[in-house]
Amino acid sequence: MGRLSRASRVTVNEFAALVGPFWSAEHVQAALDLPDISSLDDLVRHGDLLGVPIVGGGVVYPVSQFRIRAEKVEVIPAVQALLRRLSALDPWTTAVALAAPREELRGASPNAWARERGVDITLARLVGRLAAELA
Repeated sequence: MGRLSRASRVTVNEFAALVGPFWSAEHVQAALDLPDISSLDDLVRHGDLLGVPIVGGGVVYPVSQFRIRAEKVEVIPAVQALLRRLSALDPWTTAVALAAPREELRGASPNAWARERGVDITLARLVGRLAAELA
């Protein structure tokens, strides 16, 4: 047997550390002022919100996709655009792809770049390439 590559030794906890912190479904429902959990599920299903499954059942939501604006919590529109572009991917793959620092973004993560600059041509090209490579 050959040696394991670094990527094959990454644990779920390392992914969670990169992507987190997280909010529970109940917290997100209240923060977004949604009438019920099924409304939350609809947002995830349509690619407007990222929820990642956890061991033992349930889903958690990376806090990095939210902002507080005018005392209301909302999904950052630029991050939402990235989520839609990556909606065909596994949720954890999407979460890690958006949270990991990228050389093409001068060491910033796609989430941080979108938060600061919106979806510019640099980020759009990177996310398009990620969508194709990771599909």
